[in-house]
Amino acid sequence: SGFLTASRHEQIGSLFQVQAASLDAAAASGSQQGSSVCPGQLLLTNTLESFKRLDKQTALATAAAQVWDDIRSGAAEQQPGLLTRFLLLAYGDLKHFVFHYWFAFPALKPPSPFQQLAAAPLTTAYTDLHHKITAAADHWRSSSSSSSS
Repeated sequence: SGFLTASRHEQIGSLFQVQAASLDAAAASGSQQGSSVCPGQLLLTNTLESFKRLDKQTALATAAAQVWDDIRSGAAEQQPGLLTRFLLLAYGDLKHFVFHYWFAFPALKPPSPFQQLAAAPLTTAYTDLHHKITAAADHWRSSSSSSSS
């Protein structure tokens, strides 16, 4: 797992971290303060040649298929973090302290562009909901002001 921390500043990008705790499923399941847990997969190779030969497109397609399966099964609605999967391919030359890595964040691409059927302002589309929320807020305000007097 990795940890994604959204930036509060327009000029500073969001921070994505993979730490030693990421390799321990129990430790990584608890979120860090202000961060979201992102499930991921690490593919570690033994040689530079195997790293270079690894079929990156197939590995990425497999990760994207997991995201699609989570959407279709409804799991992504229960755990939205499943939509933030990542893939990390790595090789480390420990004798020379040289590391090669490839990060990927799968994104779904539909076979054809999505078509917008219709557009309407939210105030028009959810008129009944708007009235119910307004009435509930007015009721809450009147009941809280009468109970405090």
